[in-house]
Amino acid sequence: MAAAAPRFELIYFDGPGNGQMPRYMLALAGFEFTDTRNDGAAHAAMKAEGKFPMGKVPVLIDSEKGVTIGDSWAIVRYVAQEAGLYPDDRVEAALAEMIVSTCHDIKSS
Repeated sequence: MAAAAPRFELIYFDGPGNGQMPRYMLALAGFEFTDTRNDGAAHAAMKAEGKFPMGKVPVLIDSEKGVTIGDSWAIVRYVAQEAGLYPDDRVEAALAEMIVSTCHDIKSS
């Protein structure tokens, strides 16, 4: 009997960039995932098919919940929440968001 496909598929280019933080979070959370690394032609075809909700990558497909999420930081937060790594307390969540936002600012500058 064949093994079930992983719940998550991350779609990005073959390189780190904006796909790297979601890859790290999926690994940290212990989720198996399909790491789809597109070249330019595959990316253009998937974009033309409307596979990217915001028109860009990275994209995470959660086959268990039937949802596709675009944007690296939205993916990171979603995976953290699904893994129970995201705080329930609003103050703790705000502090976690502060750290994530600062990391994003540093990466973007």
